[in-house]
Amino acid sequence: MQEKEGSAEKPLDDNGDAPLPTESSNEEELQAEEDIQGFSENTNDKLIEAENKLAEQQDAWLRAKAEMENVKKRAQTDVLNAHKYGSEALVQTLLPVKDSLEAALLAQNSGIE
Repeated sequence: MQEKEGSAEKPLDDNGDAPLPTESSNEEELQAEEDIQGFSENTNDKLIEAENKLAEQQDAWLRAKAEMENVKKRAQTDVLNAHKYGSEALVQTLLPVKDSLEAALLAQNSGIE
């Protein structure tokens, strides 16, 4: 194997296989652990934020569903009331006309007394 120019040889362990740890590799390992911990904390924060958004969306969905059920019940009640009291307005409008016609018939039959 050929070594590149400027590359420093690292001291090998007793077997001659792996390089012995140096200060820079320890610093790199510590930096890597800090990066992993930071990533983990960031991921946990994002997870908590996503769970909060999910809870808000579920709450909004339940409220919308309840509101739709209330609208449906109000509409059914309005239809029932329209059937029940719908003719009431017609009767109130026609009642004075009926009274006037009855009065006119009585006046016609009584003559000039």
